[in-house]
Amino acid sequence: MDWGAIEADILHVQNLMKDSKFSESVEVLKKCMVAVQNTNELRTNRDIAKQCLIIHMAMTFLYKQKFIESLNCFEQVSARHIYGNKSEMSSLDGSGVERVLELSREYLLHSYMNASVAAEKCDNAHLTQCYLEKAIQLYREEGLVKYEAVTWHRLGMLLDKVGKHTQAGLSLNTAALLFKKCEESVLEAESLCDLASLYWRTGNTSRVSETMERTHFICLGLIHKPEDQKNLYHRLSDLYTDQQAHSDAEVCMDHVLASSKTGLERARAVMRRAKLLKSTHDRERWERAMREAREECELAVVEYPKEASKIFIGIAEGWSDKGQFEESENILQRLIEHSRGSDRLVLILSEALERLGDLLIKQRRDKEAEIRYKEAYLVLELKYNEYGDEEIGARLQSVWNKHKSLLTGEQAATDYPSLIGNSCINQTEAELHSLVTVSDLSELSCNDATITTRSLIKQEDDTDIQLCSSITAGQLTVTPINLRERNKKFSTGNRFRKNRISPVESVTSQSSSGNSDDVGLGKNLTDNINNNIPSSRACVVL
Repeated sequence: MDWGAIEADILHVQNLMKDSKFSESVEVLKKCMVAVQNTNELRTNRDIAKQCLIIHMAMTFLYKQKFIESLNCFEQVSARHIYGNKSEMSSLDGSGVERVLELSREYLLHSYMNASVAAEKCDNAHLTQCYLEKAIQLYREEGLVKYEAVTWHRLGMLLDKVGKHTQAGLSLNTAALLFKKCEESVLEAESLCDLASLYWRTGNTSRVSETMERTHFICLGLIHKPEDQKNLYHRLSDLYTDQQAHSDAEVCMDHVLASSKTGLERARAVMRRAKLLKSTHDRERWERAMREAREECELAVVEYPKEASKIFIGIAEGWSDKGQFEESENILQRLIEHSRGSDRLVLILSEALERLGDLLIKQRRDKEAEIRYKEAYLVLELKYNEYGDEEIGARLQSVWNKHKSLLTGEQAATDYPSLIGNSCINQTEAELHSLVTVSDLSELSCNDATITTRSLIKQEDDTDIQLCSSITAGQLTVTPINLRERNKKFSTGNRFRKNRISPVESVTSQSSSGNSDDVGLGKNLTDNINNNIPSSRACVVL
Protein backbone atom coordinates (compact mmCIF):
# COMPACT_ATOMS: atom_id res chain seq x y z
CA MET A 1 0.00 0.00 0.00
CA ASP A 2 1.27 3.45 -0.89
CA TRP A 3 0.91 5.08 2.54
CA GLY A 4 2.49 8.27 1.24
CA ALA A 5 -0.31 8.63 -1.32
CA ILE A 6 -2.98 8.01 1.35
CA GLU A 7 -1.35 10.57 3.62
CA ALA A 8 -1.33 13.11 0.75
CA ASP A 9 -4.99 12.36 -0.02
CA ILE A 10 -6.04 12.91 3.60
CA LEU A 11 -4.16 16.22 3.73
CA HIS A 12 -5.84 17.18 0.44
CA VAL A 13 -9.26 16.27 1.87
CA GLN A 14 -8.66 18.36 4.99
CA ASN A 15 -7.76 21.36 2.83
CA LEU A 16 -10.85 20.83 0.67
CA MET A 17 -13.01 20.75 3.80
CA LYS A 18 -11.50 24.00 5.03
CA ASP A 19 -12.44 25.54 1.67
CA SER A 20 -15.97 24.05 1.96
CA LYS A 21 -15.40 21.89 -1.13
CA PHE A 22 -17.26 18.96 0.36
CA SER A 23 -18.32 17.18 -2.84
CA GLU A 24 -14.73 17.05 -4.06
CA SER A 25 -13.70 15.80 -0.63
CA VAL A 26 -16.16 12.89 -0.85
CA GLU A 27 -14.86 11.88 -4.29
CA VAL A 28 -11.24 11.83 -3.11
CA LEU A 29 -12.18 9.73 -0.08
CA LYS A 30 -14.15 7.22 -2.18
CA LYS A 31 -11.19 6.76 -4.51
CA CYS A 32 -8.85 6.32 -1.56
CA MET A 33 -11.21 3.83 0.09
CA VAL A 34 -11.18 1.61 -3.00
CA ALA A 35 -7.38 1.63 -3.02
CA VAL A 36 -7.25 0.56 0.64
CA GLN A 37 -9.87 -2.15 0.13
CA ASN A 38 -7.93 -3.77 -2.71
CA THR A 39 -4.54 -3.86 -0.99
CA ASN A 40 -2.75 -6.89 0.46
CA GLU A 41 -1.63 -4.90 3.51
CA LEU A 42 -1.82 -6.41 7.00
CA ARG A 43 -5.40 -6.53 8.22
CA THR A 44 -4.65 -4.36 11.27
CA ASN A 45 -3.09 -1.64 9.15
CA ARG A 46 -5.85 -1.86 6.55
CA ASP A 47 -8.57 -1.55 9.21
CA ILE A 48 -6.89 1.50 10.73
CA ALA A 49 -6.61 3.15 7.31
CA LYS A 50 -10.31 2.46 6.66
CA GLN A 51 -11.26 3.98 10.04
CA CYS A 52 -9.25 7.10 9.24
CA LEU A 53 -10.93 7.50 5.86
CA ILE A 54 -14.42 6.81 7.24
CA ILE A 55 -14.05 9.41 9.98
CA HIS A 56 -13.09 12.00 7.36
CA MET A 57 -16.12 10.95 5.31
CA ALA A 58 -18.33 11.34 8.39
CA MET A 59 -16.99 14.83 9.04
CA THR A 60 -17.41 15.82 5.38
CA PHE A 61 -21.07 14.78 5.44
CA LEU A 62 -21.54 16.57 8.76
CA TYR A 63 -20.24 19.84 7.34
CA LYS A 64 -22.33 19.25 4.23
CA GLN A 65 -25.34 18.91 6.57
CA LYS A 66 -26.13 15.42 5.31
CA PHE A 67 -26.69 14.23 8.85
CA ILE A 68 -28.08 10.75 8.14
CA GLU A 69 -25.11 9.90 5.89
CA SER A 70 -22.77 11.35 8.50
CA LEU A 71 -24.35 9.24 11.23
CA ASN A 72 -24.03 6.09 9.11
CA CYS A 73 -20.30 6.75 8.78
CA PHE A 74 -19.82 7.49 12.47
CA GLU A 75 -21.46 4.16 13.33
CA GLN A 76 -18.65 2.38 11.44
CA VAL A 77 -15.93 4.07 13.50
CA SER A 78 -14.66 2.53 16.73
CA ALA A 79 -12.56 5.25 18.31
CA ARG A 80 -12.38 3.48 21.68
CA HIS A 81 -10.97 0.39 20.01
CA ILE A 82 -8.15 2.40 18.43
CA TYR A 83 -7.40 4.45 21.53
CA GLY A 84 -7.89 1.50 23.86
CA ASN A 85 -5.39 -0.85 22.24
CA LYS A 86 -2.23 1.02 23.20
CA SER A 87 -0.09 -2.09 22.83
CA GLU A 88 -1.44 -2.79 19.37
CA MET A 89 -0.82 0.79 18.30
CA SER A 90 2.75 0.74 19.62
CA SER A 91 3.50 -2.38 17.58
CA LEU A 92 2.63 -0.75 14.26
CA ASP A 93 5.29 -1.30 11.64
CA GLY A 94 6.98 1.66 10.04
CA SER A 95 5.01 1.43 6.81
CA GLY A 96 3.37 4.83 7.24
CA VAL A 97 0.11 3.85 8.92
CA GLU A 98 1.12 5.73 12.06
CA ARG A 99 1.38 9.00 10.07
CA VAL A 100 -2.11 8.47 8.63
CA LEU A 101 -3.40 7.72 12.12
CA GLU A 102 -1.81 10.88 13.47
CA LEU A 103 -3.51 12.99 10.77
CA SER A 104 -6.86 11.54 11.84
CA ARG A 105 -6.21 11.65 15.57
CA GLU A 106 -8.30 14.75 16.32
CA TYR A 107 -11.32 13.50 14.39
CA LEU A 108 -11.11 10.04 15.95
CA LEU A 109 -10.77 11.49 19.43
CA HIS A 110 -13.91 13.61 19.03
CA SER A 111 -15.84 11.14 16.88
CA TYR A 112 -18.39 10.31 19.60
CA MET A 113 -19.05 13.96 20.34
CA ASN A 114 -19.43 14.80 16.65
CA ALA A 115 -21.64 11.74 16.17
CA SER A 116 -23.89 13.12 18.92
CA VAL A 117 -24.20 16.35 16.93
CA ALA A 118 -25.30 14.39 13.84
CA ALA A 119 -27.75 12.32 15.90
CA GLU A 120 -29.21 15.46 17.46
CA LYS A 121 -29.68 16.99 14.02
CA CYS A 122 -31.58 13.82 13.07
CA ASP A 123 -33.85 14.35 16.13
CA ASN A 124 -32.70 11.06 17.62
CA ALA A 125 -32.46 11.90 21.33
CA HIS A 126 -31.72 8.32 22.42
CA LEU A 127 -28.78 7.92 20.02
CA THR A 128 -27.52 11.40 20.94
CA GLN A 129 -27.48 10.40 24.60
CA CYS A 130 -25.64 7.15 23.79
CA TYR A 131 -22.90 8.96 21.89
CA LEU A 132 -22.52 11.63 24.57
CA GLU A 133 -22.07 8.92 27.20
CA LYS A 134 -19.45 7.20 25.02
CA ALA A 135 -17.67 10.54 24.55
CA ILE A 136 -17.59 11.10 28.32
CA GLN A 137 -16.05 7.67 28.83
CA LEU A 138 -13.39 8.20 26.14
CA TYR A 139 -12.45 11.68 27.39
CA ARG A 140 -12.19 10.34 30.93
CA GLU A 141 -9.90 7.51 29.81
CA GLU A 142 -7.73 10.01 27.95
CA GLY A 143 -7.64 12.37 30.94
CA LEU A 144 -9.24 15.25 29.01
CA VAL A 145 -11.19 16.90 31.82
CA LYS A 146 -12.26 20.00 29.88
CA TYR A 147 -13.74 17.95 27.06
CA GLU A 148 -15.46 15.71 29.58
CA ALA A 149 -16.99 18.75 31.30
CA VAL A 150 -18.28 20.14 27.99
CA THR A 151 -19.87 16.78 27.21
CA TRP A 152 -21.51 16.50 30.65
CA HIS A 153 -23.02 19.94 30.04
CA ARG A 154 -24.39 18.94 26.65
CA LEU A 155 -25.79 15.74 28.15
CA GLY A 156 -27.48 17.73 30.92
CA MET A 157 -29.12 20.08 28.44
CA LEU A 158 -30.34 17.13 26.36
CA LEU A 159 -31.79 15.30 29.37
CA ASP A 160 -33.54 18.49 30.47
CA LYS A 161 -35.03 18.83 26.99
CA VAL A 162 -36.45 15.28 27.00
CA GLY A 163 -37.87 15.64 30.52
CA LYS A 164 -35.33 13.59 32.50
CA HIS A 165 -34.85 16.40 35.00
CA THR A 166 -33.20 14.48 37.84
CA GLN A 167 -30.51 13.06 35.56
CA ALA A 168 -30.16 16.46 33.90
CA GLY A 169 -29.48 18.10 37.26
CA LEU A 170 -26.80 15.52 38.09
CA SER A 171 -25.14 16.01 34.70
CA LEU A 172 -25.09 19.80 34.93
CA ASN A 173 -23.76 19.67 38.48
CA THR A 174 -21.01 17.27 37.36
CA ALA A 175 -20.12 19.65 34.52
CA ALA A 176 -19.87 22.56 36.96
CA LEU A 177 -17.60 20.57 39.30
CA LEU A 178 -15.31 19.53 36.44
CA PHE A 179 -15.10 23.10 35.14
CA LYS A 180 -14.17 24.18 38.66
CA LYS A 181 -11.46 21.52 38.69
CA CYS A 182 -10.12 22.97 35.42
CA GLU A 183 -10.36 26.52 36.84
CA GLU A 184 -12.77 27.44 34.04
CA SER A 185 -14.81 29.88 36.12
CA VAL A 186 -16.95 31.28 33.32
CA LEU A 187 -17.99 27.86 32.06
CA GLU A 188 -18.64 26.74 35.62
CA ALA A 189 -20.96 29.71 36.11
CA GLU A 190 -22.72 28.95 32.80
CA SER A 191 -23.40 25.41 33.99
CA LEU A 192 -24.67 26.68 37.34
CA CYS A 193 -27.02 29.15 35.62
CA ASP A 194 -28.51 26.31 33.57
CA LEU A 195 -28.75 24.22 36.73
CA ALA A 196 -30.52 27.02 38.63
CA SER A 197 -32.95 27.46 35.76
CA LEU A 198 -33.68 23.72 35.83
CA TYR A 199 -34.26 23.74 39.59
CA TRP A 200 -36.62 26.70 39.31
CA ARG A 201 -38.65 25.23 36.45
CA THR A 202 -39.03 21.88 38.21
CA GLY A 203 -40.02 23.37 41.57
CA ASN A 204 -36.83 22.45 43.44
CA THR A 205 -36.75 25.85 45.15
CA SER A 206 -34.55 24.70 48.02
CA ARG A 207 -31.64 24.21 45.62
CA VAL A 208 -32.19 27.38 43.59
CA SER A 209 -30.86 29.84 46.18
CA GLU A 210 -27.76 27.75 46.85
CA THR A 211 -26.96 27.47 43.13
CA MET A 212 -27.56 31.18 42.53
CA GLU A 213 -25.26 32.09 45.40
CA ARG A 214 -22.50 29.91 43.94
CA THR A 215 -22.93 31.63 40.59
CA HIS A 216 -23.00 35.11 42.12
CA PHE A 217 -19.80 34.36 44.02
CA ILE A 218 -18.06 33.35 40.78
CA CYS A 219 -19.26 36.55 39.08
CA LEU A 220 -17.71 38.70 41.80
CA GLY A 221 -14.34 37.10 41.08
CA LEU A 222 -14.39 37.83 37.35
CA ILE A 223 -13.17 41.43 37.58
CA HIS A 224 -10.32 40.55 35.20
CA LYS A 225 -12.89 39.36 32.62
CA PRO A 226 -15.37 42.26 32.44
CA GLU A 227 -17.18 41.07 29.30
CA ASP A 228 -17.78 37.58 30.70
CA GLN A 229 -18.79 39.09 34.02
CA LYS A 230 -21.32 41.35 32.32
CA ASN A 231 -22.85 38.47 30.34
CA LEU A 232 -23.20 36.37 33.48
CA TYR A 233 -24.84 39.22 35.37
CA HIS A 234 -27.31 39.46 32.49
CA ARG A 235 -28.17 35.79 32.96
CA LEU A 236 -28.42 36.14 36.72
CA SER A 237 -30.72 39.12 36.30
CA ASP A 238 -33.02 37.08 34.06
CA LEU A 239 -33.06 34.21 36.57
CA TYR A 240 -33.83 36.53 39.48
CA THR A 241 -36.59 38.16 37.42
CA ASP A 242 -38.15 34.75 36.75
CA GLN A 243 -38.19 34.18 40.51
CA GLN A 244 -39.76 37.60 41.17
CA ALA A 245 -36.62 38.57 43.10
CA HIS A 246 -36.65 42.05 41.61
CA SER A 247 -34.22 43.70 44.02
CA ASP A 248 -31.54 41.05 43.32
CA ALA A 249 -32.19 41.36 39.59
CA GLU A 250 -31.78 45.12 39.80
CA VAL A 251 -28.45 44.74 41.62
CA CYS A 252 -27.22 42.53 38.77
CA MET A 253 -28.35 45.08 36.18
CA ASP A 254 -26.50 47.81 38.08
CA HIS A 255 -23.34 45.70 37.67
CA VAL A 256 -24.06 45.40 33.94
CA LEU A 257 -24.61 49.13 33.60
CA ALA A 258 -21.39 49.91 35.46
CA SER A 259 -19.36 47.69 33.13
CA SER A 260 -21.01 48.93 29.91
CA LYS A 261 -18.55 50.98 27.89
CA THR A 262 -20.27 51.97 24.64
CA GLY A 263 -23.45 54.00 24.29
CA LEU A 264 -25.21 51.00 22.78
CA GLU A 265 -24.30 48.77 25.72
CA ARG A 266 -25.54 51.42 28.13
CA ALA A 267 -28.78 51.82 26.17
CA ARG A 268 -29.39 48.07 26.30
CA ALA A 269 -28.62 47.89 30.00
CA VAL A 270 -30.88 50.83 30.86
CA MET A 271 -33.67 49.37 28.73
CA ARG A 272 -33.40 46.01 30.50
CA ARG A 273 -33.54 47.77 33.84
CA ALA A 274 -36.64 49.66 32.67
CA LYS A 275 -38.31 46.35 31.75
CA LEU A 276 -37.41 45.05 35.18
CA LEU A 277 -38.89 48.10 36.90
CA LYS A 278 -42.04 47.72 34.83
CA SER A 279 -42.77 44.44 36.59
CA THR A 280 -42.23 46.02 40.03
CA HIS A 281 -45.06 48.54 39.50
CA ASP A 282 -42.76 51.39 40.57
CA ARG A 283 -44.16 53.81 37.99
CA GLU A 284 -41.97 56.78 38.80
CA ARG A 285 -38.68 54.89 38.60
CA TRP A 286 -39.85 53.06 35.49
CA GLU A 287 -40.64 56.31 33.66
CA ARG A 288 -37.27 57.73 34.68
CA ALA A 289 -35.50 54.63 33.35
CA MET A 290 -37.46 54.80 30.07
CA ARG A 291 -36.45 58.41 29.51
CA GLU A 292 -32.85 57.57 30.37
CA ALA A 293 -32.97 54.71 27.85
CA ARG A 294 -34.20 57.09 25.16
CA GLU A 295 -31.38 59.53 25.92
CA GLU A 296 -28.80 56.75 25.61
CA CYS A 297 -30.42 55.61 22.34
CA GLU A 298 -30.29 59.13 20.91
CA LEU A 299 -26.53 59.07 21.48
CA ALA A 300 -26.03 55.51 20.22
CA VAL A 301 -28.19 55.71 17.09
CA VAL A 302 -25.55 57.68 15.18
CA GLU A 303 -22.86 55.02 15.62
CA TYR A 304 -25.10 51.94 15.82
CA PRO A 305 -28.22 52.83 13.77
CA LYS A 306 -29.73 49.35 13.40
CA GLU A 307 -29.13 48.14 16.94
CA ALA A 308 -30.20 51.39 18.60
CA SER A 309 -33.30 51.59 16.39
CA LYS A 310 -34.48 48.24 17.73
CA ILE A 311 -34.15 49.57 21.26
CA PHE A 312 -36.15 52.65 20.19
CA ILE A 313 -38.97 50.35 19.07
CA GLY A 314 -38.81 48.55 22.42
CA ILE A 315 -39.08 51.87 24.27
CA ALA A 316 -42.08 52.85 22.14
CA GLU A 317 -43.76 49.52 22.93
CA GLY A 318 -43.12 50.04 26.63
CA TRP A 319 -44.86 53.42 26.65
CA SER A 320 -47.73 52.03 24.57
CA ASP A 321 -48.26 49.11 26.97
CA LYS A 322 -48.66 51.61 29.80
CA GLY A 323 -51.19 53.63 27.81
CA GLN A 324 -48.76 56.49 27.17
CA PHE A 325 -49.63 56.70 23.47
CA GLU A 326 -48.29 60.21 22.94
CA GLU A 327 -44.82 59.28 24.22
CA SER A 328 -44.85 56.14 22.08
CA GLU A 329 -45.94 58.03 18.97
CA ASN A 330 -43.24 60.67 19.43
CA ILE A 331 -40.53 58.01 19.60
CA LEU A 332 -41.81 56.19 16.51
CA GLN A 333 -42.06 59.46 14.57
CA ARG A 334 -38.49 60.26 15.59
CA LEU A 335 -37.35 56.84 14.41
CA ILE A 336 -39.21 57.20 11.09
CA GLU A 337 -37.54 60.56 10.46
CA HIS A 338 -34.13 59.10 11.28
CA SER A 339 -34.60 56.01 9.07
CA ARG A 340 -36.23 57.60 6.03
CA GLY A 341 -33.93 57.81 3.03
CA SER A 342 -31.39 55.30 4.35
CA ASP A 343 -31.11 52.10 2.32
CA ARG A 344 -29.54 50.33 5.31
CA LEU A 345 -32.53 51.09 7.53
CA VAL A 346 -35.39 50.07 5.23
CA LEU A 347 -36.54 47.24 7.50
CA ILE A 348 -36.33 49.50 10.55
CA LEU A 349 -38.36 52.17 8.73
CA SER A 350 -41.03 49.67 7.70
CA GLU A 351 -41.23 48.22 11.21
CA ALA A 352 -41.56 51.70 12.74
CA LEU A 353 -44.35 52.53 10.27
CA GLU A 354 -46.10 49.25 11.03
CA ARG A 355 -45.81 49.78 14.80
CA LEU A 356 -47.13 53.31 14.39
CA GLY A 357 -50.08 51.88 12.48
CA ASP A 358 -50.72 49.45 15.34
CA LEU A 359 -50.55 52.32 17.81
CA LEU A 360 -53.01 54.41 15.81
CA ILE A 361 -55.44 51.46 15.68
CA LYS A 362 -55.36 51.33 19.48
CA GLN A 363 -56.47 54.96 19.47
CA ARG A 364 -59.23 54.27 16.89
CA ARG A 365 -57.44 56.44 14.31
CA ASP A 366 -58.05 53.95 11.51
CA LYS A 367 -57.63 56.33 8.56
CA GLU A 368 -54.18 57.41 9.76
CA ALA A 369 -53.28 53.77 10.39
CA GLU A 370 -54.23 52.90 6.79
CA ILE A 371 -51.74 55.48 5.52
CA ARG A 372 -48.94 54.13 7.69
CA TYR A 373 -49.61 50.50 6.75
CA LYS A 374 -49.67 51.35 3.06
CA GLU A 375 -46.41 53.29 3.33
CA ALA A 376 -44.79 50.38 5.19
CA TYR A 377 -45.98 48.02 2.45
CA LEU A 378 -44.58 50.15 -0.37
CA VAL A 379 -41.22 50.49 1.38
CA LEU A 380 -41.00 46.72 1.85
CA GLU A 381 -42.17 45.99 -1.69
CA LEU A 382 -39.30 47.98 -3.18
CA LYS A 383 -36.83 46.07 -1.03
CA TYR A 384 -38.42 42.73 -1.86
CA ASN A 385 -38.29 43.40 -5.60
CA GLU A 386 -34.57 44.09 -5.19
CA TYR A 387 -33.60 41.11 -3.02
CA GLY A 388 -36.52 38.67 -2.86
CA ASP A 389 -35.67 37.86 0.74
CA GLU A 390 -38.10 35.55 2.60
CA GLU A 391 -37.95 37.68 5.75
CA ILE A 392 -39.10 40.71 3.77
CA GLY A 393 -41.81 38.58 2.15
CA ALA A 394 -43.09 37.58 5.58
CA ARG A 395 -43.12 41.22 6.66
CA LEU A 396 -45.07 42.14 3.52
CA GLN A 397 -47.64 39.49 4.41
CA SER A 398 -47.91 40.85 7.95
CA VAL A 399 -48.49 44.44 6.80
CA TRP A 400 -50.97 43.31 4.17
CA ASN A 401 -52.99 41.31 6.69
CA LYS A 402 -53.23 44.28 9.04
CA HIS A 403 -54.19 46.73 6.31
CA LYS A 404 -56.62 44.25 4.76
CA SER A 405 -58.66 44.21 7.95
CA LEU A 406 -59.29 47.96 7.47
CA LEU A 407 -60.27 47.75 3.79
CA THR A 408 -63.20 46.54 1.72
CA GLY A 409 -62.50 44.19 -1.18
CA GLU A 410 -62.68 47.00 -3.75
CA GLN A 411 -60.24 49.15 -1.77
CA ALA A 412 -57.81 46.26 -1.48
CA ALA A 413 -57.82 45.71 -5.23
CA THR A 414 -57.21 49.42 -5.80
CA ASP A 415 -54.54 49.92 -3.14
CA TYR A 416 -52.67 46.66 -3.75
CA PRO A 417 -52.89 45.87 -7.49
CA SER A 418 -49.46 44.24 -7.45
CA LEU A 419 -50.47 41.66 -4.87
CA ILE A 420 -51.99 39.37 -7.51
CA GLY A 421 -49.21 37.06 -8.63
CA ASN A 422 -46.65 38.46 -6.18
CA SER A 423 -44.70 35.39 -5.14
CA CYS A 424 -43.93 36.73 -1.68
CA ILE A 425 -47.62 36.76 -0.74
CA ASN A 426 -49.51 33.56 -0.05
CA GLN A 427 -51.98 33.60 -2.96
CA THR A 428 -54.74 32.01 -0.91
CA GLU A 429 -54.68 35.12 1.27
CA ALA A 430 -53.74 37.84 -1.20
CA GLU A 431 -56.20 37.15 -3.99
CA LEU A 432 -59.10 36.25 -1.77
CA HIS A 433 -60.74 37.83 1.22
CA SER A 434 -62.86 35.04 2.64
CA LEU A 435 -62.15 31.42 3.44
CA VAL A 436 -64.81 28.69 3.41
CA THR A 437 -64.86 24.91 3.14
CA VAL A 438 -67.14 22.78 1.01
CA SER A 439 -69.28 21.98 4.04
CA ASP A 440 -69.84 25.70 4.60
CA LEU A 441 -71.56 26.06 1.21
CA SER A 442 -74.59 24.09 2.34
CA GLU A 443 -75.20 26.73 4.97
CA LEU A 444 -75.24 29.59 2.43
CA SER A 445 -78.69 30.79 1.39
CA CYS A 446 -78.44 32.34 -2.07
CA ASN A 447 -82.15 32.61 -3.01
CA ASP A 448 -82.40 34.98 -6.00
CA ALA A 449 -79.34 36.97 -5.06
CA THR A 450 -76.03 36.75 -6.82
CA ILE A 451 -73.01 36.42 -4.59
CA THR A 452 -69.92 37.69 -6.40
CA THR A 453 -67.40 37.02 -3.68
CA ARG A 454 -64.12 35.48 -4.75
CA SER A 455 -63.87 32.82 -2.07
CA LEU A 456 -61.42 30.03 -1.57
CA ILE A 457 -63.13 26.65 -1.69
CA LYS A 458 -61.02 24.15 0.18
CA GLN A 459 -61.87 20.46 0.06
CA GLU A 460 -62.25 18.93 3.51
CA ASP A 461 -59.69 16.21 2.72
CA ASP A 462 -57.29 18.98 1.62
CA THR A 463 -56.65 17.22 -1.69
CA ASP A 464 -57.70 20.03 -3.97
CA ILE A 465 -58.12 23.78 -3.95
CA GLN A 466 -60.47 25.63 -6.28
CA LEU A 467 -61.53 29.22 -6.78
CA CYS A 468 -65.22 30.03 -6.61
CA SER A 469 -65.84 32.78 -9.15
CA SER A 470 -69.55 33.25 -8.49
CA ILE A 471 -72.61 31.81 -6.80
CA THR A 472 -75.82 32.68 -8.64
CA ALA A 473 -79.31 31.73 -7.44
CA GLY A 474 -78.03 28.71 -5.60
CA GLN A 475 -75.84 27.49 -8.47
CA LEU A 476 -72.14 27.23 -7.80
CA THR A 477 -69.79 28.04 -10.65
CA VAL A 478 -66.27 26.84 -9.96
CA THR A 479 -63.13 27.55 -11.94
CA PRO A 480 -60.40 25.04 -11.04
CA ILE A 481 -56.92 26.49 -10.73
CA ASN A 482 -53.70 25.00 -9.46
CA LEU A 483 -52.95 27.33 -6.58
CA ARG A 484 -50.47 24.89 -5.08
CA GLU A 485 -48.36 25.01 -8.24
CA ARG A 486 -48.53 28.80 -8.28
CA ASN A 487 -47.53 28.91 -4.64
CA LYS A 488 -44.59 26.58 -5.13
CA LYS A 489 -42.28 29.53 -5.72
CA PHE A 490 -43.29 30.97 -2.37
CA SER A 491 -42.88 27.72 -0.47
CA THR A 492 -39.54 26.74 -1.99
CA GLY A 493 -37.88 30.12 -1.89
CA ASN A 494 -36.99 32.69 -4.51
CA ARG A 495 -34.13 32.69 -6.95
CA PHE A 496 -33.19 36.16 -5.75
CA ARG A 497 -33.02 35.00 -2.15
CA LYS A 498 -29.70 35.67 -0.48
CA ASN A 499 -27.61 32.64 0.35
CA ARG A 500 -28.02 31.91 4.02
CA ILE A 501 -25.06 30.46 5.90
CA SER A 502 -26.05 27.49 8.01
CA PRO A 503 -24.74 27.08 11.56
CA VAL A 504 -22.37 24.28 10.63
CA GLU A 505 -21.09 26.05 7.50
CA SER A 506 -20.70 29.24 9.48
CA VAL A 507 -18.51 27.48 12.01
CA THR A 508 -16.56 25.86 9.21
CA SER A 509 -15.89 29.17 7.50
CA GLN A 510 -14.70 30.71 10.74
CA SER A 511 -12.62 27.82 11.94
CA SER A 512 -9.43 28.86 10.22
CA SER A 513 -9.39 32.13 12.11
CA GLY A 514 -10.46 30.54 15.39
CA ASN A 515 -13.41 32.88 15.82
CA SER A 516 -16.23 30.37 16.02
CA ASP A 517 -19.18 31.24 18.24
CA ASP A 518 -19.55 27.62 19.33
CA VAL A 519 -17.51 25.17 21.33
CA GLY A 520 -15.39 23.31 18.82
CA LEU A 521 -14.96 19.59 18.64
CA GLY A 522 -12.05 19.44 16.23
CA LYS A 523 -8.64 21.05 16.22
CA ASN A 524 -9.72 24.40 17.67
CA LEU A 525 -11.61 23.06 20.70
CA THR A 526 -8.82 23.74 23.18
CA ASP A 527 -8.56 27.35 22.01
CA ASN A 528 -12.32 27.78 22.27
CA ILE A 529 -12.44 26.41 25.80
CA ASN A 530 -9.57 28.66 26.79
CA ASN A 531 -11.59 31.55 25.37
CA ASN A 532 -14.50 30.56 27.65
CA ILE A 533 -17.05 29.89 24.94
CA PRO A 534 -20.32 28.77 26.62
CA SER A 535 -20.34 25.00 26.74
CA SER A 536 -24.02 24.47 25.95
CA ARG A 537 -23.56 25.11 22.24
CA ALA A 538 -21.05 22.49 21.17
CA CYS A 539 -20.47 22.20 17.45
CA VAL A 540 -17.90 20.88 15.02
CA VAL A 541 -14.95 22.75 13.57
CA LEU A 542 -12.06 21.85 11.34
